[in-house]
Amino acid sequence: MGYRLNNLSLWSKMAIIISLGFATLCVAFLFLGEQALEDSADRIRSERLVIAQMAAGEIDDVFQRAIDELEQAGHFIKPGDLNASQSHEIGHFDLGVTLLDPAGHVIACYPSDLCAEGADLSKLPDVAQALRQRKVTISDPAIEPHRSRPIIAISVPTFEEDQFTGLMRGVIDLEGPAILTPLQRAAKLDQSGHAVLVDRSGRVLASTLHLPFLTHGEHFEFYRQALADGKPITGITPFELQNVSGETFGELHLMAFVPLESMPLGVAAGGDEDVAFAGVRRLRFGLAMLSIVALILAWAATLIGTRWLVQPIHQLTEAARRIADGNLDTPLQIKVSGAIGVLGAALEQVRQQLLSNITELAALNKTLENQMVEQAEALQHQESMLTRFDETIRTPLALKEMLGQILKQTCAASRVEQGVLFLYAEDMTTLQEVVVQNVEPQWLEALKPLADQAAAEHKAVFVAKLPALVEPAGNEERGVSALAIPLVLDEDILGAFVLADNHQQIFSPKQLTLLATIASQTALIVRNDQLYARVEQQAILEERSRLAREIHDGVVQTLGFLKMQLNRMQHWAQTDNFTRLTKEISNLNVIVEEAYGEARDAIAGLSVGLNADDNLEDILTEYAQSFSARYGLQVKLNVTGNRNRLRPPTILHLFRIAQEGLTNIRKHAQTKQAWINLDYQPDKLALTISDNGKGFDAQLIQETSYRGIQVMQERAKSLGGQLSISARLPQGTTVSITVPNPYLEKYEKNYLDSPVATQVADAPTKNRTPRRQFP
Repeated sequence: MGYRLNNLSLWSKMAIIISLGFATLCVAFLFLGEQALEDSADRIRSERLVIAQMAAGEIDDVFQRAIDELEQAGHFIKPGDLNASQSHEIGHFDLGVTLLDPAGHVIACYPSDLCAEGADLSKLPDVAQALRQRKVTISDPAIEPHRSRPIIAISVPTFEEDQFTGLMRGVIDLEGPAILTPLQRAAKLDQSGHAVLVDRSGRVLASTLHLPFLTHGEHFEFYRQALADGKPITGITPFELQNVSGETFGELHLMAFVPLESMPLGVAAGGDEDVAFAGVRRLRFGLAMLSIVALILAWAATLIGTRWLVQPIHQLTEAARRIADGNLDTPLQIKVSGAIGVLGAALEQVRQQLLSNITELAALNKTLENQMVEQAEALQHQESMLTRFDETIRTPLALKEMLGQILKQTCAASRVEQGVLFLYAEDMTTLQEVVVQNVEPQWLEALKPLADQAAAEHKAVFVAKLPALVEPAGNEERGVSALAIPLVLDEDILGAFVLADNHQQIFSPKQLTLLATIASQTALIVRNDQLYARVEQQAILEERSRLAREIHDGVVQTLGFLKMQLNRMQHWAQTDNFTRLTKEISNLNVIVEEAYGEARDAIAGLSVGLNADDNLEDILTEYAQSFSARYGLQVKLNVTGNRNRLRPPTILHLFRIAQEGLTNIRKHAQTKQAWINLDYQPDKLALTISDNGKGFDAQLIQETSYRGIQVMQERAKSLGGQLSISARLPQGTTVSITVPNPYLEKYEKNYLDSPVATQVADAPTKNRTPRRQFP
């Protein structure tokens, strides 16, 4: 078979291939069309499911609101107080509400004819279950005897100061508008649709088809299976009832079923399957016919055009085969015009170009081998240089000594004799030499303008001959070349490297790239050293501010009050008012004790320091224990999530916020309990300080300036986080702080790898902050 195909002409082969291709396209189009139609059918099913979910959601809301109303009513309706006005506040139970005692006897009901006072309802299954389990229960659907209405009763336990006091039992009308309106709305969304509410056994509770109450549903088996699955589903199922107006027994319906969340009930909505999928079926037939006709016409046109093109292509094929076999000596002779002629001429040019390229490639191959050897040597040199540079920055040296090592290695890598490293002074306007390598003093003044120019222009500056440094060498001038590279970090200029040599030096692009990399890393080292100093200074200023505030708000104000009271006591002593004097001395003793505690808190704050291995939860645990012991305020710490290491500034600020929060609770909350919660999340950390005290009006935070709260907000802002305060009378206060990306492994990785961070981590223990001692 394969031999026969190989012996066929080009036209025959192309005809077979084209025919097979179009046949494949036809099958693919039909398959894709079928997939698209199936997607349309799925969307129709999804629409039916959404309709049912909407109706179920509305009915769920009705039942949930009814339960909420009963639970709320249990707080304000007392035995013997149930009347028309209070019953009106429980609006979903329009058929009546009953108040039961813990034994299940009727205390009161509305309306009064709903049941007799004192009647024993504890025999009812739902009431007995609610009394036994003391939780919300739902009765089975039933007919209300007084009004002959289908109902469901809901029983909710009531409590007073955690003491079980009885039940609130309400009756919901299943034929009321709250239930029927969502079903009718769902049925209207489908021209041939209907909707029904069924119980756990598949019996009808309410229906747009006006089916009898508690009879089997029109799709009884489908409902039972759906209720057993306990999840929303769609399906095509036959109509199972006879003698229903507008419906045919056995007719297929597309139905969607959704179980309720608040009740063991379910909502079904749907309609005739023929009506639902009529458009999809018409579209399937039309698409199939259109695809077949279009592909047949395209197939015929392609065969005709291919037949006309095959003949001249055969000649080009033979010529191409000769070129592929390496026969480049035979010229091409294509004597046709048009596109085929152009293709033949192009193929001839390819043959000639190949002959020329073969000769050139032989020469280029030799050149490339030489360049690869040179490139390998250069890369090896750069790798060695970067390795030495990395070893230098990881060595625990002082900043100036480290910069000296870097400058020495840079000069060696660049094969120059002299080098100077300039850094900006504190005023950030004047460059000063920091490290000098083999540079004569008289050369510094000549090299500094070059550093100024590189820093001002933000780019490398090269001078082949510096006029101030050109010296005679016999009958010729000796050339002095210099290169200045700025130290750039985040578009900030920190200084500049200047490399100089007594000979005319030429720097290649690869050397410039390597030197720019070294300059960037050096700038990072300098900036890290500056930042480290700034962090220490900022911490000192913040501690001074905190201590001043605590002394002003606590000790100073207390001393002022004591001074005033002492003057008054002196007056009482002079007037022999010893009763008032004795009482005031007792009060002053309490005030002095409070001032003493605040002074100890200030001292405790001064004693807090951070070690390299400290973590926030340990610091908070120690402080909470000390705080509880001093003031009798029980503080509980809860930690959740993966306990990643935090940045030291984050630990200090969050501790200060927690310290301020506990102080406020002690002073104002009038409670004996407080909680601190730490929640470690993947990209943020949440700290919460809360109490169950008397609370306060949160609006006062916006209307009044509180220094303590302002400081807490400033600390949270300095960490890039947010602080919020939630307070209500009389339900306690909660202070919440959320800090984004506070973890050590995500913070300034280059800083942690720098010599500054290495020196801090490797510093001797005696230089570190001692363990905290809270008084």
